[in-house]
Amino acid sequence: MGELSISTQNINGRKVDSYLFWLRVKNLLSTGFFVTVFGSFLLMVMFYRFHGLDNKSFSTFEKAQENSLLENHQKI
Repeated sequence: MGELSISTQNINGRKVDSYLFWLRVKNLLSTGFFVTVFGSFLLMVMFYRFHGLDNKSFSTFEKAQENSLLENHQKI
């Protein structure tokens, strides 16, 4: 009687362990999929938003800085 209950507990324990393992794998895969899709979306949005930013802003920034330096020099 005692041996039967021990073996039944072992079988049930293995079933629970297997179920928990596959549940964890399923959650990991689904989470990884959504993280990948969301990360790709963010990368595309950021690339679209900041594409060509250095060509536009740095050239205007340098001209603005040169003008302000010339104005400061002329005031002195």
